[in-house]
Amino acid sequence: MLLSYQSSIHQIVPIPMVTRLCSKQCCKVTYCPLIPSFARTLHTFQGQAAGPVNENQAPNPVDRIFVDPGDKQFEGLCPGLFYMSISRATTLGTGNLDSAIYFTGPHMRLHRILNLKLKRDGEEYKKVQQRSKWVEHIEKNTVHVTHDRCTINLINDWCLNQRITQQQLDDALANRTWRKHLVRDINY
Repeated sequence: MLLSYQSSIHQIVPIPMVTRLCSKQCCKVTYCPLIPSFARTLHTFQGQAAGPVNENQAPNPVDRIFVDPGDKQFEGLCPGLFYMSISRATTLGTGNLDSAIYFTGPHMRLHRILNLKLKRDGEEYKKVQQRSKWVEHIEKNTVHVTHDRCTINLINDWCLNQRITQQQLDDALANRTWRKHLVRDINY
């Protein structure tokens, strides 16, 4: 038990107390300089960005992301989550602690980045296979449209004319017969 305590004590970062005098120099306060922070799961961070932006852009609400990528089995059960975490960062930095993303935990290795889809034995994860089937299904059933002026005008007209009211939308969503056409094994 003592060994466990000794190995974890090296991971402790001391936070020194700070003492400040008031503007009149008559009284002082001593406090621990902690700043409230928050955390989010990667699932709720999709579509957002973290890190510095160009001068004329609005700043991102998050400065840095700290990611514990978990083990390879976690990536196999949640394919794409690790990639999504990396893609949220606006910069990987120059090595001077200016990155928008940092990694923590014992599982961050080169193998994790180079072989996201594969187990240690080289076999693809089941969820990755299912996702590949789903992507193949979408690509097979996607109509590729050329973007000539006539097509753009047709799409624009369609967008302008295909409107429904909130009540029509609520009625359509309440009608559950469309669910029977979903294929269970494709949507994971």
